[in-house]
Amino acid sequence: MSAGPLHGIRVLDVTTAWAGPFVGRVLAALGADVVHVEAAKRMDLWRGGLTGENPRRYPDGVLGDRPYDRTVLFNSQNLNKRSLCIDIKSPGGREALQAAAASADVIVSNFTPGTLARMGLDYAALSAINSGIILVEMPAFGIDGPMAGLSALGPSMEFSTGMSNFIGYGDGAPTATGPAYLDPIGGYNGAAAIMTALHQREQTGRGQYVEISQVEAAMPLIGGLVLASLENNEPPAPQGNRQNSAIIHDAFRCRGSEEWVAISIDTEEKWSTLAHLIGRADLADIALAAKDDCIRHADQLHGAVAAWTEKHEKHWIAPRLQRAGIAAAPVCHGRDVALDPHLHSTHFFEEIDHPEAGLRPYQGLPFRFAVTGLPRLNPAPMLGQHTEEVLREWAGLGDAELAELAAQGTTSNDPYRN
Repeated sequence: MSAGPLHGIRVLDVTTAWAGPFVGRVLAALGADVVHVEAAKRMDLWRGGLTGENPRRYPDGVLGDRPYDRTVLFNSQNLNKRSLCIDIKSPGGREALQAAAASADVIVSNFTPGTLARMGLDYAALSAINSGIILVEMPAFGIDGPMAGLSALGPSMEFSTGMSNFIGYGDGAPTATGPAYLDPIGGYNGAAAIMTALHQREQTGRGQYVEISQVEAAMPLIGGLVLASLENNEPPAPQGNRQNSAIIHDAFRCRGSEEWVAISIDTEEKWSTLAHLIGRADLADIALAAKDDCIRHADQLHGAVAAWTEKHEKHWIAPRLQRAGIAAAPVCHGRDVALDPHLHSTHFFEEIDHPEAGLRPYQGLPFRFAVTGLPRLNPAPMLGQHTEEVLREWAGLGDAELAELAAQGTTSNDPYRN
């Protein structure tokens, strides 16, 4: 197995939470040397703080002595990275980080505009000493404009794009998707932008500054709805999971607590098949009328399907309908995904032994190379685990300089230190 197509590329990951670290996770999976930067007093938000948070976010529900090294949130999104723990407000910290950044190929940040400049890592300063540097900033609302200084998370960005208004249930209340959908989308956008910039650098020898407004980058996800709004001079009416172009398109409650199955029927023939399967052959002939006038018949058809699905388990319903040629799938929660036999058969999960979290399965990414493969996954770093080696390799610091930074608390990996 190869070292990966980005082997030799150095990435300074000055990010927090999900969208930014996910960029680094993708690049690390492709073989880049990704260094995640944080300070002991200002750790990555997804480390969960000194005393931990929701016990469900820790292996076996146990926080341990170092909960910030055990949380599944951080450990799942920072695989294959190294950790540089440095406080730029302490003596020598800013200079050491600047020296490390100068030898990087890529710097990525998802903080609000101006944060990198205050750290001395703005593009003007770095490109003056490294013309090949690629700097990517991922502010929620861009680097200028009246909302530029605002922070945001995945759910709030969904509301800002207008996406949440489109996916409501018609009761006037906008609805978020639930899993902070725009965070990983922002991560993939950031990784794609970086690889594009790296490709261009191969042609020109020069780096560049890239701005990714995460709200703007999300707009293609609702492009069709935006165009429909412009054409009709009003926004499409929210209708939950339903679609006017389908006879059936919805999530139906199944046996159990909060268990659902998604079913989509787009032809009269498939509706006839489903009607017979659920024991409602009397409704088979209503399909053509339903396709022409969904509003008139939708509730009747949905009610018939719901009366059947609520009697059965979703994992029994979905394959049965699939075998009949009907689009159907269980709505999966985390445990469903973790135990999915198909994902395990494709080796999507890989067991990794973390010094604090122990041996656990971690999910991979939805791409691979048939010929070269991808590097084996390594555990997420413990706080400050690689500080000295990174400052030696990237900043060129020696023993005396490293000892002085440690003595001053600049490179401390102890969040309890005063």
